[in-house]
Amino acid sequence: MTDFLDQVTRERRADVAAARAAVPDDEIRARAQVGPGRPFDQFFQSLRHRRSAVAVIAEVKRISPASGVLV
Repeated sequence: MTDFLDQVTRERRADVAAARAAVPDDEIRARAQVGPGRPFDQFFQSLRHRRSAVAVIAEVKRISPASGVLV
């Protein structure tokens, strides 16, 4: 298991290094900004201005890298 995770970590670090070399940090920060007209603005606004006390963010996984198919 550790070898698998080490391999994944090495690959992701290489991917991140390549992506960072391709796009300047200022551009990444500009893309991450949330504001009117940005794709995720409505999502963030709905989190900030909830109408009820219950808010759920969920993720459904069908496959786990460590466990395989989840039933």
